[in-house]
Amino acid sequence: MNRGASDTALVDRLVAGDADGLAAVYDRYADRIHDFCRRMLRNDADAADATHDTFLLAARKASGLRDRSKLRPWLYAIARSRCLAMLRDQKRTTPTDDLDPTADGAALDAAVGDRDVAALVAAASAGLDERDRAALELHLRHDLDGAALGEALGVSATHARKIAQRVRDRLERSMTALVVARRGSSDCGELGLLLTGWDGALTPKLRKRVARHVDACPICDDVRRRHVTPAALLGAIPLAPAPSGLRERIVSSRGAGVVPTDPPGGWRGDGFPTPAGNAFSGAALAVAATVVVASFGAGVGVGVVTADDDEPLLVAVPATTTSTTSTTSTTSTTSTSTTTSTTSTSTTTIPPDTVPPRLSATADPTEIWPDADFGICPQRDHTSQIVADARDDGPGSTGVASVRFRWLGPEGPMEVDDLEAPYEATVGPYPTTTTHEFPGGDEEIPVEVTAVDGAGNQSTTTVVVTLRRSFDCL
Repeated sequence: MNRGASDTALVDRLVAGDADGLAAVYDRYADRIHDFCRRMLRNDADAADATHDTFLLAARKASGLRDRSKLRPWLYAIARSRCLAMLRDQKRTTPTDDLDPTADGAALDAAVGDRDVAALVAAASAGLDERDRAALELHLRHDLDGAALGEALGVSATHARKIAQRVRDRLERSMTALVVARRGSSDCGELGLLLTGWDGALTPKLRKRVARHVDACPICDDVRRRHVTPAALLGAIPLAPAPSGLRERIVSSRGAGVVPTDPPGGWRGDGFPTPAGNAFSGAALAVAATVVVASFGAGVGVGVVTADDDEPLLVAVPATTTSTTSTTSTTSTTSTSTTTSTTSTSTTTIPPDTVPPRLSATADPTEIWPDADFGICPQRDHTSQIVADARDDGPGSTGVASVRFRWLGPEGPMEVDDLEAPYEATVGPYPTTTTHEFPGGDEEIPVEVTAVDGAGNQSTTTVVVTLRRSFDCL
């Protein structure tokens, strides 16, 4: 029997009220659901609570699951919704330190021969937005892809593929930086210079610089290809099984009529939880959608949503609050009895993200001098680091997708797109002559910085770097 047919039978048992049906579903999926919750919440007690609520909600809402063969992605979708709600309630956006990031196993040590890489896997996934972290775990660790991944994440299959590719790429770049730094510095002189004075701690800024170096260096790229395999590394970490006693706790809670909190967004017509504020960061998800709404009576709407090459999806117009008033009147005669009912529904739609990211930028230093290789002012700074602070974290926000830097370089216009914080670009060095003959007056170099969120909203600011075109180096 294939898994879909077997899962259908399990859901049938839940719906029929089979006394052992919930235990059977638990026995099949508890370890994987608990492992997912543990890696999302990074806390054993919270993971047990989330797993407990996931299976109780599944037992209570099984009759609403339209396609009963989708039990697996449905359970993950419920667990994901519960974990995100717990993170929001606790105002946590990154994991706590309750768990040792290297405690996930000797299997990983054996796979790569360096315990630091085990810590890097945890640190790299911890640095992701919680929704991206969920996508990473579900895709690379729990083997969900395509439609199943989209169902678990609450997005289309096309969007799920884009999310999976982006988080996979980001994890690979994070792991690449440490692995190449440790294994490749003796083989590459340029990397050795980049790591001069390195204390072994991989800061976000150093990680990005090493990753960019690897992109352009065939020696270091070869190290990356031989030693960095994100899927294998995540898969090598053993599952964290559900704790003993949790099965009995869940069965007991169901018998006692314990009712966990529903997902913040409620439930869709197909039985899956409705994503609440389902914002995935990254430019790949700034997708244009067409919505056609047809009105059916007072305040009732149905929308047809299309995105990319997806098939149209029939959805109810999203609502945060719904109020219903029913009035019943009865008219009777000796031979007939007539009952009429009138229902009116008012709907408040969730507004789209129209607020641009918050943005500021600094230059350090604000003054630079011509390139020291020309023997001009060798003791002065010749490059300036531009750092942008971009945030898009309000209600309903879609996250910062990218930050773009534009300025006039020594050979013409320069443009750098940075997709990952910290957002930065380097201005300079400039030779003694550029578009203006040297010596001459000082020149101001405006650097335009633009932040774009996942909905396409933009914020722009400008910082100025002064190029000192004089021989006065004192």
